[in-house]
Amino acid sequence: MTVPQMEVVDPATCAALREFHTHHVDLELAVDMAKRSISSVATLSVKRLGAGLESTVLRLDVFHLTIHSVCVALQEDDTIPAQWTIKPFTSFGEMLEIELPDELAQQSAFELTIRYETDPESPGVCWLEKEQTAGKQLPFVYTQGQEVLNRSFFPCQDSPSVRVTYTASVVVPRELVCVMSAKLCAVEDYVPDEEEEAEKQVALTKRRFTFEMKQSIPVYLVAMAVGDLAEAQVGPRSSIWTEPCMLETATREFDGVLENYLTIGERLFGEYQWERYDVLVMPPSFPYGGMENPRLTFVSPCTIAGDKSLVSSTVTLVFASLCELRDMY
Repeated sequence: MTVPQMEVVDPATCAALREFHTHHVDLELAVDMAKRSISSVATLSVKRLGAGLESTVLRLDVFHLTIHSVCVALQEDDTIPAQWTIKPFTSFGEMLEIELPDELAQQSAFELTIRYETDPESPGVCWLEKEQTAGKQLPFVYTQGQEVLNRSFFPCQDSPSVRVTYTASVVVPRELVCVMSAKLCAVEDYVPDEEEEAEKQVALTKRRFTFEMKQSIPVYLVAMAVGDLAEAQVGPRSSIWTEPCMLETATREFDGVLENYLTIGERLFGEYQWERYDVLVMPPSFPYGGMENPRLTFVSPCTIAGDKSLVSSTVTLVFASLCELRDMY
């Protein structure tokens, strides 16, 4: 018996999922804690699917983003601007409609570069004053993409059926640290392209963190946090990240525990292929129990009871990560 093909339908996205597929995202992010905004360049690698061979319009999910420009790469060093408009979609998102130039008609794959800026009210980008942190010394920002909020972090096909690899370059004030749901590749002084002396002086106050996620993940699992953070190893493939004033307590709570549960989970669900399982213990104002992002689970500081009695709540997130990994591959 032939099983009929089901149409891909997701009412929460404006994207035509049977026409185009985003398979990689590159993010260049500059975090401005004072303005509560992120100046960004997102480059999306897109493939045409069968139903999109004749399509001349690409639709992406956005929300509370100020779009500055959209360009399409025809070849490696040849880009042209594309016409675009923002249209209403739902109460939780808008539609970025991009007119594809005629030169792309014969191309089955292309790159799209979007310059944009988040706004302080972007629901997926959460800003904390220093008083809302444990140390009360420096501000904090984190993203929360679940369920459909990463469209307010970067333009995307915001559906769990769309899985992407991603790379990111994040410029932050020198006193802050950036972590993401991806492998940290490098930390370096920020050197702007401009050669003006004023820019060089600004550069001295900033650092650049670069990341890479080689495994494809749903876009809602692209996650970032920036704050006064320190790290301690608690297992052969696990670290704790948190504010320095909470690091000793958090390390005692999770030391040796995560590897035990990773091993148990692998026996049940298969190999953990994201290489590392790190935990970010969030500031006290974090309103969730946790979020099982790949490589870096966000957890509430309420899990630190002092006697490891609440670590089991984090264990459910370990198993959730393994289940997600199994479902994806």
